Amino acid sequence: MSQDIMKHEELAYEQLERFGKQMLFYNKMLLPVLSLQVCVEEVARDQFDSADGVLLNLIHTGIDTAEALAHFSGLALRNIHSKLSELFALGFLQHRQDNKVTLTELGQRSLNRGRAIRHVSRGLLYCAVTEQLLPRESYNKRLVTTEQLTADDLKFTLVAGEQQRVSLAQLSGINSLDYASKKRLNLPDEVEQLVAIEDYTAGFIPIQLLVAGNQQMHKAWMQFGSCFLDLPLNRVPQLSSMRNKRNAIQGVIDALKQDGVIADSNVDDSNSGVIRLTARQVSKRWLGATSASYLPNIIRCESEYVKPRPFYRYPVSAKDRLNGNALIIDLSQLDEKIQRQALALSKFYKKKAYFFNLPRKERPERTLPAYLATIENYKRQELLTIASELGIKPIRKWLQQANSANDGD
Repeated sequence: MSQDIMKHEELAYEQLERFGKQMLFYNKMLLPVLSLQVCVEEVARDQFDSADGVLLNLIHTGIDTAEALAHFSGLALRNIHSKLSELFALGFLQHRQDNKVTLTELGQRSLNRGRAIRHVSRGLLYCAVTEQLLPRESYNKRLVTTEQLTADDLKFTLVAGEQQRVSLAQLSGINSLDYASKKRLNLPDEVEQLVAIEDYTAGFIPIQLLVAGNQQMHKAWMQFGSCFLDLPLNRVPQLSSMRNKRNAIQGVIDALKQDGVIADSNVDDSNSGVIRLTARQVSKRWLGATSASYLPNIIRCESEYVKPRPFYRYPVSAKDRLNGNALIIDLSQLDEKIQRQALALSKFYKKKAYFFNLPRKERPERTLPAYLATIENYKRQELLTIASELGIKPIRKWLQQANSANDGD
């Protein structure tokens, strides 16, 4: 499992916790987009250099030949011709019929602002579902044009429902965006307004669809890495991608059994929504394993003291049976020791997340092991025992390093 996928999963769980929601579905989705080629007006951050400013002012006052400009500016004639060529290229000057120069409307406005105003071509991604500009995180996705889309692309992937007619009205509001909003939408701060839409390409980009609910959908987001955008529920595609739910659930139960987990098989497959299985027996190896996740299974499951972080694909090494549908495995019927272990590990991972979510300059210690060394010794030893018993190597490594740091002190 790649580090990117694990990080995206971690961010998805954080999003659910932030809104107090439970995962119903989490999987890849193709999002219809328009790749727009637009002309925008940008205002330079820096003021004109002295020569450009002087020449524009002189031309504004009616001095309109190269020779006269050289005389009044004190610049050499060859430099005047070079500067005029640059100003023509920027669209600030134009020739009159008498072959004299004058300011264009863009040149006049630039002179008034004291900064160069330019018309620049830029590429923007626009969502054909929500009719809004997409965040900068979407620009690292591969665009598949409508012509390139194949049956294989659609075979196991959901496609969001796009608008029949896409309104581009949001583009007219570019001039009212602040610096933070422009940065979020992959727009330079210099952009002030849209001039024209020059061309576009229709296509799709792969994103993650996160749906929250239980038996019914309550909330849906489009995930672009660390950025989440609301998706209207009426635009969420049909989620029942488990063609035969009874067989799919039985496939999960069989896979769990091979991994050392005995779960109830009398699941009501007629209901939609989250699938729930009650574990009657589990192996220590499975509890400590990370089944295509950044978290060990013991704290992805529901237990007496820990809320679940549902599975959305299982098994991992063979054909996935869940296809994004949420599965909660309940450990609360198992012995008290497992309940306590789950609670201790859950607190540990929250502490780890707190450390890494802090800006580096605000972290109380430079490294995670040094931070863990501040935990009371008996709690570290308890965690080390749990990690050793369940075979959770990363925790064992961090805690051993933390113990060594304390011994060194």
